[in-house]
Amino acid sequence: VIWSVVCFLLKVSCGVACEIGSGLSGRVVWVCSEKGDEGLVSVLREDKLQVNVVETFSATTSTPLCAAFVVLKRRYGQARPTVWIGTRSGKIFIYGAHLSRPGAQRRALLQIACSASTRDIAVCGEYVFAALGDGKVSAYNIDAVSKKVNNYRHSTVSDSLWDPRSLVSLALSGKTTSVSSLSPAKDKVWCASGRTITAICAKDLQIEVKDKIP
Repeated sequence: VIWSVVCFLLKVSCGVACEIGSGLSGRVVWVCSEKGDEGLVSVLREDKLQVNVVETFSATTSTPLCAAFVVLKRRYGQARPTVWIGTRSGKIFIYGAHLSRPGAQRRALLQIACSASTRDIAVCGEYVFAALGDGKVSAYNIDAVSKKVNNYRHSTVSDSLWDPRSLVSLALSGKTTSVSSLSPAKDKVWCASGRTITAICAKDLQIEVKDKIP
């Protein structure tokens, strides 16, 4: 129901379901659409078999390509539900998933500058994986991202500012072949790049399987 309503109204590029509370009222869907060269987010919630747009805001400075729901940690260990939006320009925008107060202006908790366009985002184990347009997959440690959100809120963090133990970049293919999709399964993330399928272990970030499709 949610998707059928939105697709009539917007040029939808991606979306993600979020659990921000208990019961039906705690379930929302973030729908990302194109607005010129920017990205617009519409937050939808189902209430008594009706779909309501409860919030709309300009979220990205480039066309959104993918979105993922990621639970980070606050300073004292409490859960911080977030939404990650990957864009054509290569920036990932991280927002708090909870609804904002009426009249409040939305700001990204953190922006991550990647080496190329962000085609897909997936969570597996203690890492958030980002599929990039230059044939790489970046793996961000969730604890490290949580600390950066707590310490560098509303800023942009480039790859050079990460500790090597917190960000691992894996080259799966040449720069002309993008990693198009990610699929987490148990303790592995399966990556599609051209005709190649690669499995990355989410525990040690080692490539375990690499095979070409005929």
